[in-house]
Amino acid sequence: SLGYSFLRGHESSSRVFQTTSNHQHSRRTFCTVIMTADAQPNGDRKTAAQPKRNGKDKKKNRTTVAHFQDRDFASNNKNTNNRNSNGGRSPQRKPPVNRPNKPKFSSEDAFLKLKSYPLKPRDSPTVAVIGGGISGLVCAKTLEENGIRATVFDTGKNEVGGRCSTREFERPGQAPLIFDHSAQFATVSEEDIEWTRLVQEMLEAGVMREWGQGRVGRLAAGGAFQPLGEGGNPMQAYIGVQGMRDIPRHLAQGLQVERPVWVSKMKRDPRTGGWGLWHYQEALGTFDYVVVAHNGKCAARLMSTAGREYGRLYQILDTKFGAELRYPKSPRNMQLCSLWAVLVHFDKDVPVPAGMEGAFVEGSDVLSWVANNSAKLQSLPAGGSSWTLISTPQYGQRNKCPQENIPAEHGGRVVEEMLGAFEEALGTAPGSLRPTFSSAQLWGAANPVSVGDTPLEEAFVFQEAARVGVCGDWLRRPSLGAAAESGARLARHLAAAAERRRDQPLGVIPDQEYSAMDVQVGLRFKARPATGAAVAVSPIGDFSSTAGGVADVAAVDLLTT
Repeated sequence: SLGYSFLRGHESSSRVFQTTSNHQHSRRTFCTVIMTADAQPNGDRKTAAQPKRNGKDKKKNRTTVAHFQDRDFASNNKNTNNRNSNGGRSPQRKPPVNRPNKPKFSSEDAFLKLKSYPLKPRDSPTVAVIGGGISGLVCAKTLEENGIRATVFDTGKNEVGGRCSTREFERPGQAPLIFDHSAQFATVSEEDIEWTRLVQEMLEAGVMREWGQGRVGRLAAGGAFQPLGEGGNPMQAYIGVQGMRDIPRHLAQGLQVERPVWVSKMKRDPRTGGWGLWHYQEALGTFDYVVVAHNGKCAARLMSTAGREYGRLYQILDTKFGAELRYPKSPRNMQLCSLWAVLVHFDKDVPVPAGMEGAFVEGSDVLSWVANNSAKLQSLPAGGSSWTLISTPQYGQRNKCPQENIPAEHGGRVVEEMLGAFEEALGTAPGSLRPTFSSAQLWGAANPVSVGDTPLEEAFVFQEAARVGVCGDWLRRPSLGAAAESGARLARHLAAAAERRRDQPLGVIPDQEYSAMDVQVGLRFKARPATGAAVAVSPIGDFSSTAGGVADVAAVDLLTT
C-alpha cells in the first residue's frame, strides 16, 4: 500500500514534468514544465463597506457632490437631453446605503437556510464519510450493508482512492504511460478479516491478481537482488490488474460519492444533534453522524471548527511532521513523514537483475523503493520501461519545499539525485540512465512515523454522544489491510449505536446518558513508533522480516501518502 499512504490526507501536491535531451556538455539536460494543483479558494473573505464617493463617475459622465454632514446629495448631469418634470433637472438622488461588513459564519443562522436532507425517521440515519481512501470507502460500504445511508466526500479531481491511486500520461500516437505512484501492492494478514474477504472478492472479479513469486525483493548496491520469501515462507503480494486504482474503483461501486468536494466546516445542529457540513459558505447537507476518514493538518483543522467541546477528538487528529520521532519511546501525537515520488520512463529497457520488478533498496539514504510499472502492469507492448522511485523519509525531510509550487530547479535536482541513487543501486555507470519523461512529486504528509497503540477490536475512534467517528490505517499500522479493517469495524460499531438510538428523541444527548462502554472507543488514544519498514519506505509487505535493516515488519503493506 505504498501509494495508499503516500497520498495520505489528500494534501495538495505539485508535479514537475520533464523531458530530457542529449547535450554534448551535460549527461542530462531537462526542459521543465511545472504543473501545480489548484489552490483552495479563500472562502472566508470579508466584504468591506463601500466608501462614499466624491469625484468623477466616468461610467455615466456625471459629477457627484456629497455633503456628509446633512446627508444631502445632489447630482449635476451634463446630458440635458433627458428632461423631466422637475424643472428639467435630474431628480434628487438618494444617498448610498452604507452596508455593514459581511457577517461572520453563524451555524445557528446557517442551519435555518441549510440545503439539508429533511429530518428523517430514526430507522434511516445518514452518515457523512469525509475521505474517499480505502478506509473511508470500506466504512461507507459496510454502513450501506447495515442499512445506513452513507455519502462519501472526497477531494479527488479524477476519482476516489486516496493513497491507492494510479497516474496515467497520454502520448500522441503511442501507448499511455501508467504509474502506480502511491500504494505499490497489497498483502493479507490473518487479523485483517474484512480485508482478506475483500481481496478474495476482487481476485474472483478480476480486479486484482497476484504479483508473481520472486518479483519483489531487496536490491543491494551493485545490483545484487534477492527475492523476498525465498525458502520457507514465500510472500504473497496482490496488485490491481490495471493499476492500484482498480481497488478503490471496485469498492466505490454503488456508493454515493461527492467529488471534488473540500469539507471545511462542521457544526452541530441544535435541532437534531446531527452535523451540518460546509464547503466554506456553501452548505453540503446535514447528517446524523460524521466519519473522519483522513488525517493530517486538514482533518485536525476540520475538527477544530466543531467547537471546544470536541477538543479530545481534535487532539487525536492533531498531527506532527518529521522523519524522526521527538519522543521515540512514547510518541505524543500521530506523526507523518514526507516522501518524494519520482516517475521516469526510458525508451530502452533498464538493465536490472533477472526477474526483478519491485525492490526495497538497501544501504541508500536517498532511495527506498523502486518498481517497474511496465513489467508489473504489462502496460507497454514492447520496449521501454516506466519506473516509480520512492525516497527515504530522511531525504524527503532534507529536501522539503512548497509542495503546491515546486521550483523547477528544485524538482530537477531531486530527479537527478534519485536517478543517481538508482544507478548506484544497479551498479551502472553514472549518467547511464537517460529518461525521456520524468515527474517529481512531493508528498508532504506521507507514511506514519507513529501509529495507534490499540488492540485490533478498537482500531478506530468513536464518541457516541458526539456522533463522530475516526478511522484509518494510522490507528493500527500503515497498510491497506489495517485501513480496511479500521473502516469496517467503525461502521459496524456505528450501526449498533444508531440502532440503540432509534427510540431516542432528537437533539443533543449528554454523555452521561450512555454507559462508559457505549460512549467512546479510542478516546484514550496512545501512540507508538511505527515499524522500521513502514517509516523507511512506502511499499511494505506482510512479511516477518527482511535483512539489511530494510524492515522488521509484522503485516505491513506498501504505503505512500
